Amino acid sequence: MNTHFQALVQLLRASHIVALSHFELRLRCVASDRLRSLASELASESSPFPTVVHQDGAERPDGTAGLVDGQLFEIVVSRVTHNSRGVWQNLRDMLTWQDGTFLNRLPAEFYLVDEDHSSAEPATKPEVAAYQRIPKFLAFLQETSDARYEIADRDTFVIVTGKKISVPVLYTVDDLASMPAKPLIDHATAVVLSAPQKPEKLELLKRVVVRTLQDIGQEQRFARLLISFAHVVSAFEADRDHYMSEFSFEKLRESFERKKLDYVLKIDAAVGDLVGKVLAIPIGQAVIVSQYTQGANFANFALLAGAISFTAIGALVFYSHHSTLNDLSPERN
Repeated sequence: MNTHFQALVQLLRASHIVALSHFELRLRCVASDRLRSLASELASESSPFPTVVHQDGAERPDGTAGLVDGQLFEIVVSRVTHNSRGVWQNLRDMLTWQDGTFLNRLPAEFYLVDEDHSSAEPATKPEVAAYQRIPKFLAFLQETSDARYEIADRDTFVIVTGKKISVPVLYTVDDLASMPAKPLIDHATAVVLSAPQKPEKLELLKRVVVRTLQDIGQEQRFARLLISFAHVVSAFEADRDHYMSEFSFEKLRESFERKKLDYVLKIDAAVGDLVGKVLAIPIGQAVIVSQYTQGANFANFALLAGAISFTAIGALVFYSHHSTLNDLSPERN
């Protein structure tokens, strides 16, 4: 945690809050070494919180210097709330700040007065602990949805499977009571996003989510998903088990054997055709040789041309069947 924000939190816990708004914090303090030190830390030049010390209604130019232990004074701290940090009265106040800026992301640093919770500390209130699980839940939705887009700092997840639905990240503090526990989110992540059949399992999950949310108004879908998440996971597991029971490795093996037999028959037909044509070549050559006549130059020249033709035809037959076998090669693979 930033040292200046840490000093602000400690000062808050040691003082009486007079007024708190998103822009200014007014504290009533009793002077002590510790409070003077914290106030000086906030008032330093490197502090992101402009700080002014008042006493008896007047500003003290020297800050807390010269204050005697036990004296009352007031501290006015400005810019206590920002896009990445802030002090809020309670969690409800923080979630509604700037139309829900922190519904889909946690501030880097925050302090909640009513809950007395600092972001640097473990959550002791159930609703704060549930809120801290929001990033993990949104990460799961990110991995299992088809698209995620942001409009005015508000996330919306899109799921498309036969029917398209949008799930904007909208919820209240009361809805956080239904936030799934970390073990359930971890379990869902493990069973959905792991091999084997990850694409098929993602599709099964999306179908369950669509069935659960399709009749719910768009702005209520995220809250309903929080409430129904355990049911969604159970329904997914049932659909997955049904799908896996119908997925038969024996059927897959039979399909492979059929394709293998098909391939062998094609090879056999190609080779048989080749053998028949190749046998015709030597027979033709034998006939040509038997017609050879001593002294008949023209006739012998014609026989020689015929023999060359037979040889060329044989080469073409070999080339043709070589191409046929190459065409069958992808089927083997």
